[in-house]
Amino acid sequence: MTKLIGEEPEFLTAPAPVAAFVTAADASVSAVLTAGRAPAVLLHRAGTLRTLREASPTQRPVEVGLCPAGCHLLTVVRTVEGREAHVFDTATGELARILPGIGRIAVLMEGCRLVAVDDAWPLPDVLETPCTGGPVLTRPVRSSVLGLFEDASGPIAHCTRPGHPPDLVPLAQLVDAGEDADADPPPRHHTVNTRWGALRVLTVPAVTEPVGDVVMLHGGPYGVWIPRWDPQVELLARQGYQVHQLEAPYTASLRRAHTRFVPGDFGVKDVESVTDAVAGLAAGTGRPVLLFGFSYGGLLAARTAAALPHDVDGVFLMSAVWRSADVQQLIDDDRPAPGDLRAFLTHAFPDRRVDLPEVELPPAVNVAVVHGTRDTVAPFALVEAACAATPGVAFTPLTDEDHIPRRGSSVVRALYALHTWLQHCEGTP
Repeated sequence: MTKLIGEEPEFLTAPAPVAAFVTAADASVSAVLTAGRAPAVLLHRAGTLRTLREASPTQRPVEVGLCPAGCHLLTVVRTVEGREAHVFDTATGELARILPGIGRIAVLMEGCRLVAVDDAWPLPDVLETPCTGGPVLTRPVRSSVLGLFEDASGPIAHCTRPGHPPDLVPLAQLVDAGEDADADPPPRHHTVNTRWGALRVLTVPAVTEPVGDVVMLHGGPYGVWIPRWDPQVELLARQGYQVHQLEAPYTASLRRAHTRFVPGDFGVKDVESVTDAVAGLAAGTGRPVLLFGFSYGGLLAARTAAALPHDVDGVFLMSAVWRSADVQQLIDDDRPAPGDLRAFLTHAFPDRRVDLPEVELPPAVNVAVVHGTRDTVAPFALVEAACAATPGVAFTPLTDEDHIPRRGSSVVRALYALHTWLQHCEGTP
């Protein structure tokens, strides 16, 4: 139970711990998103607390917001198909409208306008519509939008673009930028065919004449590659590598729909698909091929290198568990883990048995591993033991870092490890 304190000596009790709390400018209306297995959206108005949206097997509220005047409430709802924006009239508590197909960003702006960013790939669209109903205005942007905010001059986007670190930019400067001849070209998006279908790819060209190719594999099951500023990609491109950001078939390209597919397909079919793509790349360019894998992408990278010992020159693993025995340990330990990881493992291995053969990294492949000492997803002790059992691995622990390195010093250390790995792959001492 959580006490909510308002004006005067007024105390209201929420039925569960509070995950988020927002209030209108005049504090006459507030909204609460409760935490736990069955989150709910509560409206506080005129001294009463009213439930507007509760979780169900197919819908789960994950965010809450209010328009500045407090007349409309927004809740972002995660569904089987993706995310929807549900807007309620706070005076009546009635559902005013539903906007499907949004991404992770949706806000209510001045004038009772709903502004959201969708999941279009690789570049999103900004959707704008009145809260009370009406047409949806769709405008393209040439950046990854991390957040939207209201400013005296209008909406402000917290965004990042290739070659541009995250910054605050007026939304008006981002929309319809495709007509701007001076805009930076985005990475080339295309597909590659494999035995299990086509995989989506974002290719970032090398700054100089290419000396090699790096295939980057994201984490799962909900990772995604989008055009944005990435210090790792920038380092690789400036060192003369063409970077291919490849999406595994059972992860982001299915928009959280992985549970529709046959349990156990994850490791096997993903590895076969990635192996096909990498073999085709190696045959087509004749240049050295390196693999970069983050988290689940690290498992795919290690297994692809083992399957293609004559095509892959190096493997860089970040925050990854790659041995079958260690994945089995994650399942057997029943240790606390983020919900997405637990759902991923449960569906991937429904009988709690990892049937993937043990992986052996080829001795001739240069292997570097970077891992946080406080990783709550892939335990550091498992990775440390795996590195000790693999001759020639260059291991870089990141002190006090979790699954995703966030501190500047850790990011710099990881980049240094990446640069050193490139030198080893090139035969430079």
